Amino acid sequence: EPGTQITNVRMMKETVLIEVQPDTIRNSLGKAKITASFTLRNLGNSAENLAVRYPISADNGRGEYPEISSLFVKVNKIQFPFSRVNYPDIRWGSKEVPWAEFQIAFPVDQDVNIEISYFLNGSGYPPFVAYYYLLETGAGWAGTIGSADIILRLPYPASTLNVIKDLQIGWSETSTGGEFTGNEVRWHFSDFEPGPDGPVQNMEFSLVAPEAWQAVIKARGDVDLNPEDGEAWGRLAMAYKRIFFLGKGYRTDAGGETLYSLSIAAYEKCLALKPQDAQWHAGFADLLANRAYWDSWSSGPTQDAIRAIQEIHTALQL
Repeated sequence: EPGTQITNVRMMKETVLIEVQPDTIRNSLGKAKITASFTLRNLGNSAENLAVRYPISADNGRGEYPEISSLFVKVNKIQFPFSRVNYPDIRWGSKEVPWAEFQIAFPVDQDVNIEISYFLNGSGYPPFVAYYYLLETGAGWAGTIGSADIILRLPYPASTLNVIKDLQIGWSETSTGGEFTGNEVRWHFSDFEPGPDGPVQNMEFSLVAPEAWQAVIKARGDVDLNPEDGEAWGRLAMAYKRIFFLGKGYRTDAGGETLYSLSIAAYEKCLALKPQDAQWHAGFADLLANRAYWDSWSSGPTQDAIRAIQEIHTALQL
């Protein structure tokens, strides 16, 4: 256990892959497949036989204890049996939660490879979702963790539009330091001791829910196929708008500002093609007025507010 280190087995390396699954069900939070691979080495002078365990459940911060599903354990590439046991919650300790426990022999100065895979349900409120990974359970091994690679993989290109960085969305905030490459965001850590208060903390990933981003992808495809279809442009504007606003306020990260500009541009294209459509003028007003409302708390009336009123007036006239 962290804080009661009694083993000479060190975690030399860990790689954690969080594969967000594609999802198109409206308002679904979706799920992710987690594959965590560990290389451990006994640096002592005698063999050790340890009851290794991995958390199945943890308090989600609201007094609920959701569990991971479809758990598989492999040791040196061979599927390995495990027992379901109860130990205190790693984060709070106020309640016992289920863990997977399995006996492993660690010969002296030999690598033992462990792979854990399972599915994790998303947390939060549509159209946004969060996934979590606890690093601090690795603090019980000898010394520091040699290296860790954390990989978030989306079913489409990853960007600041669909991965929310540098912004607390109410129940999570994406861990700092991730680098975008293709469909992935990657983090690398070396020679560290994980913990809730240290330089390397438990991992959090705040995303646009896969269903909501798939709606954006579809709407983009529709306007590419029919660039003179005003309704298609309106649907694209709505898809951007949906992932710009939060429950209270709007996204102030770099991706949020881009989404706001994209939504405005799509509404303008829609209304250029359908100038006499009251509903789309009202929809555009909704975007502008909601942004203006939140901005008014700090800056008073804005140009967006004036433009929103003009769009409302046009919609009512029509």
